[in-house]
Amino acid sequence: MSEIIRDVIGYPMSRDYRRLAELARITSVICVVDNDDMRDLAHTLYYGRGEEGAWYVSVRGTCYIHASDPGKFIERCVKVNLTFVEPDMSLVSATRPAYQIS
Repeated sequence: MSEIIRDVIGYPMSRDYRRLAELARITSVICVVDNDDMRDLAHTLYYGRGEEGAWYVSVRGTCYIHASDPGKFIERCVKVNLTFVEPDMSLVSATRPAYQIS
């Protein structure tokens, strides 16, 4: 009998959506989202500067999340049951300045 393996195991996964909103302003982050009866692998995109910008989670032309403020971004992450892979910040900080959301 065939078996479907769909759990992402062995990677440092998180549901800290405030942290994800901050990380997305520094680097694209790998995410897993629930979509109806399947799961999809996507990534974050952030367009903007300073306090003005927009967060997206998308893949292959499908936009799972679009939000213009951190609160809405967090609400939408909860709605799609998003988890994300914690990036290695030692590699990220070597190439990008850190930015915190107030």
